[in-house]
Amino acid sequence: MSYPTSHPLIHSGSQTGFSEPTTRVAKNCEPPPSAWPAAVRAPTIWWAPTMGYALVTPGTSLGLPDDAAHLTTRQISAAPTCHAAFMPMLILRYDLRLPPEGTTPTSVTGAGQYAAMLEQCRWGDRVGADMIVVSEHHGAPDSFMSAPLTIAAGILGATSRVNVNVSALLAIMHNPIRLAEELAAIDLMFPGRLSVILGTGYRQEEFDMLGITFKERNELLESCVNAIRQAWTGEYFEYEGRRVRVTPTPGTPGGPMMMLGGSSEQAARRAARLRCIFTSAIGTPALGEAYYDECAKVGFQGYASLPHGAGFIHVSMDPERDWERIAPYAFHEARTYASWQRKGQSSSVTVKNAETIDDLKASGVYQVLTPDEFVEQWHAGSPFGGMVLHPLMGGIPPELAWESLELVEHDVMGRIKPV
Repeated sequence: MSYPTSHPLIHSGSQTGFSEPTTRVAKNCEPPPSAWPAAVRAPTIWWAPTMGYALVTPGTSLGLPDDAAHLTTRQISAAPTCHAAFMPMLILRYDLRLPPEGTTPTSVTGAGQYAAMLEQCRWGDRVGADMIVVSEHHGAPDSFMSAPLTIAAGILGATSRVNVNVSALLAIMHNPIRLAEELAAIDLMFPGRLSVILGTGYRQEEFDMLGITFKERNELLESCVNAIRQAWTGEYFEYEGRRVRVTPTPGTPGGPMMMLGGSSEQAARRAARLRCIFTSAIGTPALGEAYYDECAKVGFQGYASLPHGAGFIHVSMDPERDWERIAPYAFHEARTYASWQRKGQSSSVTVKNAETIDDLKASGVYQVLTPDEFVEQWHAGSPFGGMVLHPLMGGIPPELAWESLELVEHDVMGRIKPV
């Protein structure tokens, strides 16, 4: 049986960001698709970098329709009857903040932090992490990473299996032609392992620094998406009155997966019009509804990813002790993110007015869990969810981060991803 290749998200073997097969097409489904939850029915490709993926195994409880798409387009024989077991993703996240000296109790240097990140990414690749997520901001006092594609390429080069997602890549702060070239080069070296969520950014300092007018950001983003797609054809086209051509083209036909981010209905509808997956910065259901409404209007079968769950998890045998150790770094991140938000704008990891450890705990964004609690959340959580380890959050010293990662490896992984 051949897998469908007409869907815009799966016209090539790696458009999902997965380089190896992780599911199969199924037949003879019980219950029928009409009885499934809407979140399961909606996409034909059941994966999103911030939410999770579908792993299909015989004998579990939920069926897949005959036309369910393989997460790659490899020709693999379908089992006579195959049912779905949906699993969360284990995610490592990095933004590499290093708070100004004297503001938090750390002696780590910038070079030391970057080296620790690469070592931890190699660890994640070895133990079975599904995704490494990096981000982008410019001119931040705490040295928030500003070159995510360079960092993504470094991570990919240091690992052999795990995928990398840039969330968000502030596309309008790059030349689209050069951006198309950089993404193509990374994809040629590491086919299918890089995906990007394109955004505009929101900090006025960044717009001023790079000479971009804030009110033009959405128009610039649409122009960028269109230019990158044209560039990846390898043909000449006109860009801002100039005849341009990008070579070489990506190794993945159609290029690395590009998604659009945002936190407004306008952003959701824009993603649908541009025929992109939409990854919302906030978990408001109305944004998903707006996206699917616009998809129906333009005839695009897309997918909206709405975030939920913690943005930072630290695993500890003594959570109360480690809350005290982690709090200075969490306060720095929470207060910085809150100060960056424009009026009416927010994200799922924003915690406002955090003054005490109890405030951090109550937010749900920051969690310190025992191994047993981590495993319990993994099995009880949404099948399309993700468990996010942010080991160096806010400038956490690498030695403290490793305490958590070693517990994950030895006391957690065997219970959530048995070999």
